[in-house]
Amino acid sequence: KKNKMGFFTLFQDRKKEEKEEEAKWYKVHDTPLRNNQRIKTKIEGRSIMILNHQGTHYALDAYCYHHGFALQTGDIEDLGEHGFGNCLICPAHKYKICLENGKGVYQDLQGAYKAKAEPKHRIHPLKLTKNGIYIQLNNYPHPVASDHYNAPSSSTTSGRQTFNLDDLKKQRSARMRHNLDP
Repeated sequence: KKNKMGFFTLFQDRKKEEKEEEAKWYKVHDTPLRNNQRIKTKIEGRSIMILNHQGTHYALDAYCYHHGFALQTGDIEDLGEHGFGNCLICPAHKYKICLENGKGVYQDLQGAYKAKAEPKHRIHPLKLTKNGIYIQLNNYPHPVASDHYNAPSSSTTSGRQTFNLDDLKKQRSARMRHNLDP
């Protein structure tokens, strides 16, 4: 293959493949998740959430890039008609995170959907096998905003937790009703 400048990129491709093979895969669950099930775990000190939305599994940093709020109760909006696919919505400030590439998605003043040029949130490679769910830590070549709240130095809880989205939403609604009662 040749790149735009006419140089052969076979060596670069081979180096990239070797690096990917060297990256470690971590087993995070024994079976695929049920629809709407979410798991929060830590890998090498990094907080990660794995979720199943309509049969597709995703792995991403567990806390929002904006202000570090937990994402496990966030709704998912399909913005495919706008070119962004499924986006997780932070329950605190309604920031949208594209589950395919980690870019922040927003609406401009005319109502058109747009995305930031660079990822704001780390999306981690995930593979399903007959032995379970495996995650590989995504090492973008530069820091992203979600690193601040999800990296080993952040002050989040450790251990693996399993969530059912419907149950979490009921709990959130009950807390909101309780807080509104005089």
